[in-house]
Amino acid sequence: GRNIIEYTAELDALENIVEERDLKIESLQTVISSDTEIIGKMIDTMRKMVEQKESGSVMSSQGKNNDAVEDDFVRLQRMITDLEGQSSSQENVIELLRAEMVNLLVAKRMVEEKLMVELEQRDVAISNLKSLCEERADQSSFLEDEIEKLRAENVRLRVRSQMLEEENVELETKISLRYDIL
Repeated sequence: GRNIIEYTAELDALENIVEERDLKIESLQTVISSDTEIIGKMIDTMRKMVEQKESGSVMSSQGKNNDAVEDDFVRLQRMITDLEGQSSSQENVIELLRAEMVNLLVAKRMVEEKLMVELEQRDVAISNLKSLCEERADQSSFLEDEIEKLRAENVRLRVRSQMLEEENVELETKISLRYDIL
């Protein structure tokens, strides 16, 4: 299994990626807002030009001929189409970034959950080890008491054995004296 440091490093990396994506989304939203304003202004200008073309009054007063106005009109239409395409593309990028951000948040959550499970498992293992140590300490204390009892019994048996040895020597001496007498 992976350790806490690896999970923490992965969480930090995911959080950095999410922050970067948030900044990109904000930046793209600003660009889209700006492009939308420009498109709006261009549409207004185009409408005015269409109205002026239909009325024909302003064109002659500005000294432009109909071909130049139509060229400007076509150019503005292309620019609007290009800007709309860019805006749509930027919106698609934002949606992709948002989807990626959701995926990263889900991955982050999964890593956090794995980390929590691992931490809980470690807590249980630590608790079990503590219980085992306490049991062993109790058992060790009991065994130490048993050892002391056995040592005391050994001393008592040695003393008894020595007393029996002395009695045996005494008896042998007495027996030997009796045989000597006989």
